[in-house]
Amino acid sequence: TMQKAWQYTQRGDPNAVLQLKRIPIPSEIPHNSSKLFIKVSYAAFNSGTPFLISFVPTWFRKTPAIPELEFSGEVLKVGSKVREGISVGTRVYGFLSLKSNILYGEGTLCQYIVAESDLVGIVPDNLSLEEVAGLSGVGCTALQTMQISRLKEGDSVLINGASGGVGLMMVQFARLRVGESGRVIGICSSKNEQLVKSVGADEVIDYQKYESLWMHLNQVFGDNQLDEIIDIVGTEGTFENSPLYLKEGKQYLVLGSMNSNESAWKFIKSMGSFLRNSVQPRWLGGTPRDFRFFSSFPTLRSLDELSEMSREGKIKCFVDSVFPMEDALMGFERVKSKRATGKVLINVRE
Repeated sequence: TMQKAWQYTQRGDPNAVLQLKRIPIPSEIPHNSSKLFIKVSYAAFNSGTPFLISFVPTWFRKTPAIPELEFSGEVLKVGSKVREGISVGTRVYGFLSLKSNILYGEGTLCQYIVAESDLVGIVPDNLSLEEVAGLSGVGCTALQTMQISRLKEGDSVLINGASGGVGLMMVQFARLRVGESGRVIGICSSKNEQLVKSVGADEVIDYQKYESLWMHLNQVFGDNQLDEIIDIVGTEGTFENSPLYLKEGKQYLVLGSMNSNESAWKFIKSMGSFLRNSVQPRWLGGTPRDFRFFSSFPTLRSLDELSEMSREGKIKCFVDSVFPMEDALMGFERVKSKRATGKVLINVRE
């Protein structure tokens, strides 16, 4: 009747506020529902979680709260209205809603969870629970980004932040979109160059080599401008100066800002910058390129498509590291380092 779970009751650094506790296993799921009772095998870290723990006030959310939203595991019980293809014993991966985390304190850094069946995908037979534990987040982000992307076969695309979990998935989707005749250029550190090239990048730019990234981009692409830029890092100055290396009428997609997770002030500053770039007209000094801030969320349709693409070997979710349940705090440190190449997982099962 009891399970292990990481919990926190006040905001602060994860190392300071998270505690491994024994708490009751979730109560029975309603029979007349679309819910699943799942034994968790792996929980996956997301880059925004340290921000949620550190800066979201406890009066705004339910406490005690269990962190993290992504998981993989095995279905133990089902409601009568679950999605087709799922029954007791089905291996699944997916997401808990942010709403359930904020309002009810539900998370995946525990041994048992209750999840909505339309927020889970079915694990392909040829993949392990470890391989898909972080697929829903990075996969839906890349898949849904491609759905609003204007890229076509033969185009050139620059992906800033190409060696992280989202970046590696984005390179794979971009490669599929632009084809062999197109160009995929990734920005990351040189130590990850071969990894990024192995998943589809033609070229890699080491951002650490240049004092000004946008000035280097101007030198390289000024005469042969890009068709699209997908910015996962939110590097300052790259959009404002993008007319130097991004074709007129083309799209600059921003998926987040790595620095915004460091403090509430940096988060507010980043959101203000995104808003200004989105609405400031050109005649008032706005950058003459199409800026779009995009945030995704797992959907049943996206999860089914990711399962099929993974089964066929078209995409792969990379795992950076796996920590045992007792060492979850080390996992948070790895995420906060911004050096992870792929997803950071917690092995809940063992």
